[in-house]
Amino acid sequence: MALKCDIRGKQYLVEYNYTQGRAGIRTLRNGDPGWPDEPDEVEVLWVRYRGRDLKRWPAWLDDAIYERVCDFEDKRKYDEMGKSASRF
Repeated sequence: MALKCDIRGKQYLVEYNYTQGRAGIRTLRNGDPGWPDEPDEVEVLWVRYRGRDLKRWPAWLDDAIYERVCDFEDKRKYDEMGKSASRF
């Protein structure tokens, strides 16, 4: 999926794969310890700035892209939930 990101006042176009994380479980019913949350995963396939594909980008940009993609995907998920709920 592609997403336009405004980061530090500059426009980037990002192609990525997104995998939603899963909530962990603190303890199982029998009292055994559970497992921690699994975070969302974002695989950045490419980044384009001013019409050029960047071959490398700094870590701060990677972090900013991760935040923007997760926010976008969360919003998209809740928008879809709202649309499906309005059908009933």
